[in-house]
Amino acid sequence: VMNPHFRSTEKIIQKEYVDYVHNESQYYSALELTEAFLIGFLLVAFIYNLIFFRIVKEPVYLYFSLFLFFLSIMRLYNISDSYFQRESPFVRQYIPYLSFSWALIYFFLIFFIRHFFKTYARYKKWDKFLVVLSIVWLVLNMAGVFSRLYYPSAFPDILKVYKVVFVLIPLLLLVTLFLF
Repeated sequence: VMNPHFRSTEKIIQKEYVDYVHNESQYYSALELTEAFLIGFLLVAFIYNLIFFRIVKEPVYLYFSLFLFFLSIMRLYNISDSYFQRESPFVRQYIPYLSFSWALIYFFLIFFIRHFFKTYARYKKWDKFLVVLSIVWLVLNMAGVFSRLYYPSAFPDILKVYKVVFVLIPLLLLVTLFLF
């Protein structure tokens, strides 16, 4: 019986690729390379679902592909700082704008769920709740991003109101949908 010897991919990355390229100074970690691979995989899935949407013309594929696209942008937020720190330092000031995609991730995820389960035809009250929830999520999240970018001193106060509103509005919607 042969006992195969497996090498750790992290050791391969550290020794042969990008960690110790210039005078053994660490440029990118294995975690960042894994993140870049995940972003590439998400973008391939985005293109694949976009092609499906082009062929089939069902909005469920469009919503899922947009969800994947904005998810990959948000994952790019994690590694862009370490990349632009060395390659283009003047671009680092635009990295916080990638957080706009956070609001759109859940917006398109909710619309994907609505069309995948066809709640607009089967469960009209739940569908109405999901539409209002997605719009409230989008508006509140955009307000949070704008306040964090343009009014950083007021951001903690706005965040408290934001959390309370986002908890209360869905609860009120649920109560009103099922009582009336």
